[in-house]
Amino acid sequence: MRYLLTLLICVPLFAQPRVELMRFYDQGGENDYFNDVFVLDDGGSVVCGCGAGHPWILRLDEEGDTVWTRTFPNNSFGFKSVIETDDGDIIAAGNIGHVRFSAARLSPAGEIRWQNDYYPGCCYAVIELKSGVLALAGHGVIPEDRRFGALLVFTTEDGEVIDTFRYGFANEFYVCFHAMRETEDGLFLLGAYDYFRKNWTTLVDFDGRRIWARDEYRGTGDNYANSLVSCEGGFFFGGVHCIVNNTATGWIYRVRQDGTPAWVRYISDLTGNRGSAMNFVKSVATLRGVGVIGVGYSPGGMETPTVRL
Repeated sequence: MRYLLTLLICVPLFAQPRVELMRFYDQGGENDYFNDVFVLDDGGSVVCGCGAGHPWILRLDEEGDTVWTRTFPNNSFGFKSVIETDDGDIIAAGNIGHVRFSAARLSPAGEIRWQNDYYPGCCYAVIELKSGVLALAGHGVIPEDRRFGALLVFTTEDGEVIDTFRYGFANEFYVCFHAMRETEDGLFLLGAYDYFRKNWTTLVDFDGRRIWARDEYRGTGDNYANSLVSCEGGFFFGGVHCIVNNTATGWIYRVRQDGTPAWVRYISDLTGNRGSAMNFVKSVATLRGVGVIGVGYSPGGMETPTVRL
């Protein structure tokens, strides 16, 4: 199945947006989808996901035209998170190997600089800290204690591990991290537990010590968010909220700096496809102060477009 990728901008004052651009990208397989998007300094963007069953990265210009595309054909699964570093390189993280917490670094031209598999599990988020250290977050098992949990890994710019931390939450029932942001006090991390059915956040200092944790993000059913972006006075989540009759709607959640909820907006049926009630916001980002952008998909779609509203 090829998935529909949607992009929306939630503007201030809740003005009705219009579609400015729609593009379709197809790697030639039946399992093509995008998980993350990052706006580049040159005005273009880089997106990552899975193409024909393999990790996939595309670099796009401002008009959505492909600058280069790269897959990792000897591997399975896909990329979950992508960023541009201060020196213009691209770093993508996810499952490069079979069920492995992994990351890769590419040059601005798309050449692979390094590719590392770290632990059994999956990496869902990568950021570059102000210090130049890379932080990777997800879930998995580390050799030191052989217990499954949410993982936070610090590496050098060359991908060498500096330190690794494992965190549990609630009853430690399938706990993971999906996204993170650097703050003055440490790292704000967004996660899920209970098999992705509930959300939680935590703040840890730069030595890996937990400062606080919250799990007060509730709806009328199961829900999870898997993307996070900083904004003035807090953060935005992006994810999916399951309601009734096994239907779901995308949501964008606003929280304060201390993780307490501020408001939530539900995003459903952006494409006019009434045959599918499943809509997901897979990633969020900000764009030149306009608002918050959400990208996701509706499985009822027949192709994989990008939409800018």
